[in-house]
Amino acid sequence: GAAIRQLLAGDLHSVVMAQALRLNGPMATQADESLQRIIEVHRGAMKARQKMLSTVDVASRQALLVQRAAKEMCYISLDINQQAMRSDLAETVALFETSMTALEYGDYDMAVIDPPSLAFLAKIAQLRDAWAAFRVPLEGTLDGGVPSPEELALVEELNRGLAQTATELVALYLE
Repeated sequence: GAAIRQLLAGDLHSVVMAQALRLNGPMATQADESLQRIIEVHRGAMKARQKMLSTVDVASRQALLVQRAAKEMCYISLDINQQAMRSDLAETVALFETSMTALEYGDYDMAVIDPPSLAFLAKIAQLRDAWAAFRVPLEGTLDGGVPSPEELALVEELNRGLAQTATELVALYLE
């Protein structure tokens, strides 16, 4: 109304302007405090969202790591750069197991959340059991052996089940 017209007209000597200037300090402080609270709430929500995305990324990577381990075993059996493939296989196994532990217990450094429910723990236990069976034929290869056709067939069979279990774990996070 009239006060706005006075301010727009440049009348900085009015009573309204004096009141606005007097209230400016406390109002600015309250506005800053409110803004800081809003930022903290959104920062917390953003961090939680980022952790969930990181957790889903780690869980989805498990299926890829299983497939990579199977591929590396195949290359070793075909005598393709065995030393490098054996080293890659060891790294793949280590990454899978580190990620598995992070999914099972949560991991601050990897930004992986703790399992949110018993359903997650059950699926993670299923994944761990499937991995234990999958790891058996990997052991001989890691120790310098060349996988037999039977071991490769077993790896292929276990690979599908393990990848499916990892995919089901990701689906739980996405629900």
